[in-house]
Amino acid sequence: MNLRSYKLHSNILFVALIFIVYLPVFTQPSIEKLKINKIVKITFDKEIDGYEKTYKILIKQPTDHFSNSSKKLIQCFYLSHRGFNKPTVVTIIGYGARRNRGCELADQLDANHVYIAYRYFGNATPAIMDWSYMNVKQAAADHHEIINYLKQFYTGPFITRGGSKGGTDALYHKMFYPDDVDATVVFFAPLSFKKYDDRINKFIFNDVATEKDRQNVIDFQSSLCEKKDSIKSEIQYMLTNIKVPFTKFTIDDIFKFALLEYPFSFWQWSDGNKKNIPGKGASAKLLAMHLSSVIPFIALSDPLIESLSPAGYQMATQFGYYEFESSHLTNFLNNDEIPSPNLFNKAGVDTTFTPMYANNLKEWLDAKGNNIIYIYGENDPWTAAKITPSSTTNSLLFVIPNGNHTSKLKDIPELYKVEQALTEWINQEVVFSY
Repeated sequence: MNLRSYKLHSNILFVALIFIVYLPVFTQPSIEKLKINKIVKITFDKEIDGYEKTYKILIKQPTDHFSNSSKKLIQCFYLSHRGFNKPTVVTIIGYGARRNRGCELADQLDANHVYIAYRYFGNATPAIMDWSYMNVKQAAADHHEIINYLKQFYTGPFITRGGSKGGTDALYHKMFYPDDVDATVVFFAPLSFKKYDDRINKFIFNDVATEKDRQNVIDFQSSLCEKKDSIKSEIQYMLTNIKVPFTKFTIDDIFKFALLEYPFSFWQWSDGNKKNIPGKGASAKLLAMHLSSVIPFIALSDPLIESLSPAGYQMATQFGYYEFESSHLTNFLNNDEIPSPNLFNKAGVDTTFTPMYANNLKEWLDAKGNNIIYIYGENDPWTAAKITPSSTTNSLLFVIPNGNHTSKLKDIPELYKVEQALTEWINQEVVFSY
């Protein structure tokens, strides 16, 4: 081989090596340019620490995935990007999403994070509001479409997660599309089999904490009733400082709702510290302030009631809920009508409960519900409706001592078991950095 030929072959070899080494970079998909098929719009969103880029993506979904109907809705999800080969955590929130959020699990796995707003919330509504398509099967199909879209360019393992209603939604997705993800992590995911789950009140008034602790909660309710007129005046004053309309309820209604909701919300959201409950003899102002710290009155405003109506519909028809317990307050309430804690109230909408969904999910989870981590808080009333994995599956259950509806992954005492399980299920080593 002469010198000229040698140089030519050397140059060709060098170019070939460069091409091989950098081919993944040259061919790496561009999310911004991948506006195809159902994707309506991709825009940059406010950056979240730890991610390279964050996107807000609008996707066109069928109102009914299981027919040839042309009716569509526009669903929003957020994508926080770390790397195409890294794991991807998909959060199914079960509600609307006004903005993107971070994710504890995604941070621990150094993963991409997808945050999906639920159908029928916010702008994700069809032109004609047909509530019959607001069900877990249609929503699972929405999530399936989004995950399939992402899998075009994300090659690492996929993990779904969700909390409360979103946790149960993540389980429904796993049932309908078991091959979509490698693992599922759910927090406080209840499974109820009738419209009003009587296990909740049994837990609140008979099981949670100690008898003395439970009595402190009841005593607080009694104190509210004893100072009812003064408390209502305090509530009225507080509402004047909230710049949103309250036209759906009178002050009497708001007082009664907050009074009866208090035991559930106290155990669900508070740290369970009974010292925070004002004692007997406390002023009406102090009582009202504590009540509003547990049940923010803005939750009963017109905008919030309207924005949460899709969840209320699903609670009434598919997920179940709880009833207010008032038997211990009969001396105060007399024959007053007891409100429902579910504020969904759309005229002409059928809210018959359908147990088929929950029954099917329970049967599937018992037989095939593998690679699932269930996490609950010991004091959270929804723990009364917790899912216990069957011995025929490899799934794990953790109940966090003194935990509530805000407990975190890091609060699990035996966190190493989560690391071991995820390491096996996603086929890469998982070591948390707490």
